[in-house]
Amino acid sequence: IAIVISKLVRGDQRICYANEAFEKLTGRTLADFGGRGWSMLDAFNEENDPKITLGAAMLNSTGDFLGTFRCEEPKQLVVEAFSGLIEDEDGTENYRIAALIDVTDRARAEREEFARQIRDKDMLLKEVQHRVKNNLQLIVALVRLEARAEKRGDRINLAALAGRIESLYLLYRALSPDVPSNEIDLGHYVSQIASAVMNTYAVDGIRLDIKVDHAPTTINVALPVGIIVNELLTNAFKHAFAGRGHGLITVW
Repeated sequence: IAIVISKLVRGDQRICYANEAFEKLTGRTLADFGGRGWSMLDAFNEENDPKITLGAAMLNSTGDFLGTFRCEEPKQLVVEAFSGLIEDEDGTENYRIAALIDVTDRARAEREEFARQIRDKDMLLKEVQHRVKNNLQLIVALVRLEARAEKRGDRINLAALAGRIESLYLLYRALSPDVPSNEIDLGHYVSQIASAVMNTYAVDGIRLDIKVDHAPTTINVALPVGIIVNELLTNAFKHAFAGRGHGLITVW
């Protein structure tokens, strides 16, 4: 810890001592600044308010932690500064002590960590933007599919369209919002789609039996599988049990 001490001389604080750690930290010896006031520390500025110098903070200090200060010349330094007062028996101030802890390397590591977090957030944002673009393109394609069916004379099936879009929603709900991971549990995803279709087309007497296991896969695999499963189940509910009062659909 770098230590420098001043003594009250004719009403002014004058530097009277500096240890080897202080000389090594600042690159200056006691011969350079001995007898001077605390303005010799004015090269250090408070990180959050650069208008405040360490010298001024020492003059106004009543003791304890002063803050984190930065110096750019003659070399870049970041220090945490503490101060203490030594009073005579009658309560008048005699000595004033400054203790500086070099946190330059720690500050650099924190800056590097902050820069890394910014890069990660930027990458995540780009990944989200890419996914949103792909989602919108897919939704447009699904709507156009129904539009082409209408031109052939078929009625637009909004329920089927909603089911396809819901498959997409379930897929991206399964993704973690905090990390740009593409891994999906296909078994869980398929069971969610099956349950959603069941809720939409529920018919008395038709049961759904889901037998799926944990199956991690990529989003690029899960997306088409989910849409296919949605289509198959929708068609099964609509057409497979015509004229029958009961039935079983098994997903496995």
